[in-house]
Amino acid sequence: MHVAELESFSKPVDGDELNRLVEEKLGSGWERIIRQTSRKGGEQTLIFMHPEDERMGLFILDLDGSEMDVVQVSVDPGHLNESISEYEHHSQASENERSESAN
Repeated sequence: MHVAELESFSKPVDGDELNRLVEEKLGSGWERIIRQTSRKGGEQTLIFMHPEDERMGLFILDLDGSEMDVVQVSVDPGHLNESISEYEHHSQASENERSESAN
């Protein structure tokens, strides 16, 4: 996992230019799956993915005004599914406990 936080952008960032720059820097094989831009462009989020054998590479860029956060991570989809399942089971158990205490 790689994380970077950049501060103090003094000028507005053009969304099309930012998207083009990220696509160029990431290179081929990366696919943009999310591009979200606020109405005035001050907040932008880009998420790209890239298959890496048994893993999935993710590149996330979040621009909020004058601050930009960038995260690049490689995840194991099987492990991610197991983690999500844990939360689903936890959520179901909590719902059952609430139902029992209401009775």
